[in-house]
Amino acid sequence: MAEEKKQVQEKDELILVDELIKSLDIPEWQKAAFLQAAGWKKKKSITKKQFDLAYQNFIKKYGGTK
Repeated sequence: MAEEKKQVQEKDELILVDELIKSLDIPEWQKAAFLQAAGWKKKKSITKKQFDLAYQNFIKKYGGTK
């Protein structure tokens, strides 16, 4: 049970959106558009799950490289 709780904590770890967006292989203008569409500013902390969901929604709505 303790290990399961640790895994949940790792999944919900807050990470700066700046760090997560660096991992995307897209042009800088598209990164800026994604941040604006998500309503986020640099230096905001989010979970990887939140980031992935927002990026998937962005691609569905606006198209993109993924």
